Amino acid sequence: MKKTTTGKAFQSDSVINICIVTPHYPTRHLVNSGIANHFYELANGLSQLGHQVHVLFVTDKNLTEDDILVEVSENQKVKIYLHPISIKLPNWIETGFKGRWAQILILKKLGTILHTKKVLSQLVKKHNIDVIETTSYDFLCLAYLFKRNRPLIVTRVSTTLKQINRDHYEFVSRAIKIASALEGLMIRLSDRLTTHTLAHRDEVCNDFKINQDRFKIIPHGIQLPEKITFEKSYQPLKKINVLYVGRFEYRKGIDVLLEAIPLVLEKMNKIYFTLVGQDKDYNYQQNFQNKWGKKFNDCVNFIGTVNSENLHHMYQECDLFVAASRYESFGLIYVEAMSYGKPVIGCKTGGIPEVIEEKVTGLLAQPGDSKDLAEKILKLAGDADLRHQMGQQGRLRVERLFSREQMAKQTIKNYSVILP
Repeated sequence: MKKTTTGKAFQSDSVINICIVTPHYPTRHLVNSGIANHFYELANGLSQLGHQVHVLFVTDKNLTEDDILVEVSENQKVKIYLHPISIKLPNWIETGFKGRWAQILILKKLGTILHTKKVLSQLVKKHNIDVIETTSYDFLCLAYLFKRNRPLIVTRVSTTLKQINRDHYEFVSRAIKIASALEGLMIRLSDRLTTHTLAHRDEVCNDFKINQDRFKIIPHGIQLPEKITFEKSYQPLKKINVLYVGRFEYRKGIDVLLEAIPLVLEKMNKIYFTLVGQDKDYNYQQNFQNKWGKKFNDCVNFIGTVNSENLHHMYQECDLFVAASRYESFGLIYVEAMSYGKPVIGCKTGGIPEVIEEKVTGLLAQPGDSKDLAEKILKLAGDADLRHQMGQQGRLRVERLFSREQMAKQTIKNYSVILP
């Protein structure tokens, strides 16, 4: 039987009851997650416009109210309601499939989408939800999509598992292939699709044979830091601080950056690199140190994960930002760095060129090319005037295109078009 959706007509000043469904939401245990940060910014932006927001998110922690990041500001008109859920497989499954991680992964994902359907059904009924905003990643709303008389579902498509498994990962996984098929089904069945760049839209449409007209382009947005300090172009620096923020993994190009660092330091010894993010089992750090010994210990600092306050300080104190991702559907880290008035270096891949305006707000290297990346770092490190100009232009670009308020307004406009 064909599913149906329910909705109501909205005026521009109507209050909309929105439920955000996400596999990740920022907590004190989770900092560097693009999906988590996106929905945090969206929830707060929608709330500041006066709309009612509920956030249903998955966590493996036993959270208290103090663990979940909640923003309260003068602009906050209504409260954001947070609904954490956790999924644990029965012991007999854990025991019966011991050592078969692929089967356990798929079973946990299926259990999560079924539990999400149950909890979401209760929230929709209790709070009279008008629209559901979610992500294709982890396809949490897949089971709920088949429910009759439900609210409309808007799905934001980030980097898909199909892209990861095909082009941008070190290994091929059967479990990821299965999950990718489920994600594709989620994308095809969703009532409305959004994404953040034209390049990513085109790739997704080609992968899943979807008409481009189904997508609305709404870039990510962030809360702009209010107090920032631009580098003075006429003042030479005793040292240059280069910052990286992101997971230590193949797709993020951390291996390329670690190959480029010695090339940079051999030519300019006043550069210091600060590397922020989770390095599982410290593999990348240990490989770097095993290869180079103590030669670069004073110039390369592996920080690990940090809280929001420390990350704010690091963005403020760096002189330029670099991340050599092999693929990003958008690249929120570049927007964050630009919001602090910092010049940025990324790669010519995915949606990154739509975020970084080349030679205006930053430089673009060839993906996977450590020599080209090193040249870009040296160019910015050696030119204070260029860093100053790009930093100023980057901040203006974020204010114009990538603010939290702009993202929230475009999202509401998108709802007003699709809600009957």
